[in-house]
Amino acid sequence: MMTSKFLADAEIERRANRLLGRYEVGYGPISSAPIPVERILEDVLDLSILWDAIPEEPGQSILAGLDPNNKTVVFNESRLALIEETPGLYNTVLGHEAGHWEAHVDPALLDQTPLPHFERQFGCLFRGSGPGQHPRERQAHKFMAFLLMPTSLLLETIQGIDLLNWSNLYRLRDLFQVTITALTVRLTRLNLLYVADDKQLFPSRQEYEGQMRLAF
Repeated sequence: MMTSKFLADAEIERRANRLLGRYEVGYGPISSAPIPVERILEDVLDLSILWDAIPEEPGQSILAGLDPNNKTVVFNESRLALIEETPGLYNTVLGHEAGHWEAHVDPALLDQTPLPHFERQFGCLFRGSGPGQHPRERQAHKFMAFLLMPTSLLLETIQGIDLLNWSNLYRLRDLFQVTITALTVRLTRLNLLYVADDKQLFPSRQEYEGQMRLAF
């Protein structure tokens, strides 16, 4: 059902752009943020989105899961307050699950006749601590970034914006409707920003490291 293989960043971005293209063919071009990720999941990928209980082990915080057999993204109803109170988290999780569906689900292996009153079989779980370090989780999170913050749209949007100002970054977060972490990581990977441990902002990691060398 779920596959795991090496995917280069360029291939992940190609798949995200292909999904955006499928949406645009049916519903028109996307010319500004935010990306309509909920509609993409429901109308293009034919995935359902619902809230239900997801069992957690002690100390766990599970926000959502993908139930591939039933083509459903399930948000954990016990984490409703956290998801609603964290700007951009809902869309970020949806983009992540779209990544799992596009990169890791093999439709040929799906059970086509799920029984009523079944116990859900989650292919992946999105934990409150983040996507984790499993290669499949990192791939899904990169897919989310490429899908919700497409390179061309992001670069066009940030023209003339001072990225070394947290207020501007929070406005961009709200515009793209992603978490602030997703946004800053995306900008960092584009070598347009670096966030130091003390939350100081630098134009790039290279500039930060250069300043650190000068400080010693």
